[in-house]
Amino acid sequence: VGLLIVAGSATAKVKEYVVLDRRNPAATNTAYVSFLGDYGLTKARYDAMDNVSKHDLARLLAHLRERTLTVVNFEFLMPTSDEFSVRFLSDNHVAAAILANNHAGDHGATVLLENAERLKEYGIAPVGLKQYPSCHWTRKGQSFLLVAQTEALDVPCDIVNRTTDQNLGATSQESASCTNILIVVVHDAAPSLYITDYEDRVARSYCARGARLVVVMGSHEMKGAREYSGALAIFAPGNFLLRS
Repeated sequence: VGLLIVAGSATAKVKEYVVLDRRNPAATNTAYVSFLGDYGLTKARYDAMDNVSKHDLARLLAHLRERTLTVVNFEFLMPTSDEFSVRFLSDNHVAAAILANNHAGDHGATVLLENAERLKEYGIAPVGLKQYPSCHWTRKGQSFLLVAQTEALDVPCDIVNRTTDQNLGATSQESASCTNILIVVVHDAAPSLYITDYEDRVARSYCARGARLVVVMGSHEMKGAREYSGALAIFAPGNFLLRS
């Protein structure tokens, strides 16, 4: 299971990150963002899990409900949105699903938008498309603006936000309303076991453009973190219920 929890203080600084946080209850003056990694759960896969695994999963997700925001990377989209897959996220209070990754165009733009609309129907914000570039939340005195881009697509799709978009895909109104923490999730097209020079340059560039937190996806291995002048970059939260 890939899981990363980032805590932000009341002064809008990213003050810590952990792979798995078992503290209970959550600090009242701290805003949390949980990244669950690459997601691709289907009903068939869930039904194949043993009861102990289902119980452990339920305990983990119940713990995360105390957190401010929970985000997954919707790694493999369904030809038509899998009802169970999306409902599972909604039932467990997942706030946003990242759609900007290399598989976004696998089934074409029409199916991609259908997935986005199905997520919205279940109260989950799709993030990373031209139509849905970002999502803004205010929790515990903190403002968050989450944006997502991908470096490449396996199948071309012009409705997906790319790293060539210099304005991060966010409108000026959204940027103005979010005065505290800008979070950028970027999908790297060349995953590796270690932090590469390219990933380092990508993280530095987003931090220089105002991001307080950068999450570099793409690798299915957790690779660590680096700080850049007060900003934090996380390299690969790993997998979360990803189909094999």
